[in-house]
Amino acid sequence: RFKLVNDSSGHAAGDALLKELSTLMQRTLRQSDVLARIGGDEFGVLLRYTVSSDAERVAEKMRHIIEEFTFHWEDQTFKVGASIGLVPFGNAPTTVESLLSTADACCYSAKEEGRNRVHYAETNGQAVERRSGEMRWVNRITEALRDDRFVLYGQIIRPLKSKLDDGRLALEVLLRMKDDEGLGLIPPGQFLPAAERYGIVPDIDRWVVRHSLQWLASLGKTAEDMRISINICGPAASDPHFHRYVRDWISETGVPPRSLCFEITESVAIRSLANAAALIDALGDLGCQFALDDFGSGLSSFNQLRHLKVDYLKIDGSFIHNIDRDPINRAMVESINTIGKKLGKRTVAEFVENDRIRKILQEIDVDYAQGFGLHKPEPLSNIERHILEARDMHTALDQIVA
Repeated sequence: RFKLVNDSSGHAAGDALLKELSTLMQRTLRQSDVLARIGGDEFGVLLRYTVSSDAERVAEKMRHIIEEFTFHWEDQTFKVGASIGLVPFGNAPTTVESLLSTADACCYSAKEEGRNRVHYAETNGQAVERRSGEMRWVNRITEALRDDRFVLYGQIIRPLKSKLDDGRLALEVLLRMKDDEGLGLIPPGQFLPAAERYGIVPDIDRWVVRHSLQWLASLGKTAEDMRISINICGPAASDPHFHRYVRDWISETGVPPRSLCFEITESVAIRSLANAAALIDALGDLGCQFALDDFGSGLSSFNQLRHLKVDYLKIDGSFIHNIDRDPINRAMVESINTIGKKLGKRTVAEFVENDRIRKILQEIDVDYAQGFGLHKPEPLSNIERHILEARDMHTALDQIVA
């Protein structure tokens, strides 16, 4: 709700709200207690020499006062709430960082339980421990964004028919994170869940867009012979400012919009259908392309999705990876491919792990394929070297997948 005040009335209103809330909270505390703003709309309170039952009463009183408060700014009024994490500590050794991390995890537990409530650390120690683990990921992600410790990889997308080979090289951009202790690369499946839960995904999406476009621009005129696919997560698909961010970076780097394809998963499109459609329209008008990823995982929502103006349907990999052994999955892929063709879309199969699967997809008449059986992801820097050394894209492709 603090973000709503900032977005609708400006930062001056947000600052005024924080000052009024600080005054309200201070009234519930003793002179010996400490109230401090940690950042954004987050505050920390230290209750000195207080038993747990009294601390709970103070937290509940603070929550109630904030709930009853109405913020007035010009001709607008706003209601706010407080999700409070309460962490007891006594004589056992601990650190400020550990206490704040646990309190932060409790705050998010309070939000998940319905917001505007107090979550006491001992009520569900296992959940708090999980949140604390996620908060450690949040810190690592934040540091990785700050220090550019993310790495972009690419996986080639190949046409399965010669008539679709337009001489351009297509690849999907994939994200990895460098381990902060130098132990290798961390796949997104390990850090994205925490990023999604704690709202950092928009920052990651923007990092990927910015660095992908900068990389493409570094190729000069060769960028016109490329098509890179960039994944968009849920928050970006529903963020009205995201398409302006992309437009700004297209203008900044000068990359041709036709060389960009943005992938939105089927589940994200269903959750934010109107926003996804608006994003597709805004960037589609520039010449960017779009793919609906994981298509087939939610066919019950097909009627909602059929009107999205995407260029490609990427068939859910769960149907592909054992299509050579499962006749039901083959039937599903045939059906999805037929639907795609009826809608005038190109179809792409992921998780192509061997030559048998590739041949089956050719029999079914799928248009494009990608997977470890065709090309294992590698750093964009490696792919760039092959492109710049080759005399044309066909030669570069042969070198990359060799």
